[in-house]
Amino acid sequence: MFKFEDHFLQAHIDDVLESITAIARYLAGGPGQCSASDHWVNTVRQVFAEEHMAYRIDDEGVVHPLVDQAFEAARVSVIGALGGETFNAARAHFENAIAALEEDPPDTRGAVRECFDAAENLFKLLTGTGQDLTQSNVTATLKPIADRLHGGLAKATQSHAGRMLSSFADWANAGHPYRHAQGDTGIQAPTVALAVLYLSTGAGFIRWLAHMLTMARL
Repeated sequence: MFKFEDHFLQAHIDDVLESITAIARYLAGGPGQCSASDHWVNTVRQVFAEEHMAYRIDDEGVVHPLVDQAFEAARVSVIGALGGETFNAARAHFENAIAALEEDPPDTRGAVRECFDAAENLFKLLTGTGQDLTQSNVTATLKPIADRLHGGLAKATQSHAGRMLSSFADWANAGHPYRHAQGDTGIQAPTVALAVLYLSTGAGFIRWLAHMLTMARL
């Protein structure tokens, strides 16, 4: 008889994580099907959170490395903000960015590129011009839209939005070297720390762009 307790206590961490996924898939195909699998996934998710483990488990039971709780909160927040068909492409790009960062070793170049692409998709939807996301286009094309959307708010809020837009333009400029860098080994990949910083910062801008797009369509 297989001793699960001994396995989880003594096995290598990679084997433990694979076992978690295997159990989720087994339960999904057994009696009770999804309900049993969902219960297992939710239990594992709770244990990961309570023990502050550096992993997260998705709804399919697959375990992924976790950067930190703040990064995970940003990931969940962005995915939630990009619900609906309008945001399908942007959401796919952002999910690809997370997946690239979770590779072993992390594909930091791909992570930055996909995060940039998520923001660029929203930029094009919001401006309706088909322009690339560049520092100059943010200033020339997006700023008037942002000014209009925030025009009814207090002057201090309008000023704050303007400064955040300038920060977004700088963020876009920082990602430009990786925009078409797939397979280009001549461009040095960013460090993991810088890639995490880029995605964390980008997550906030992506949520803001999605919010402005929703406001513009009301």
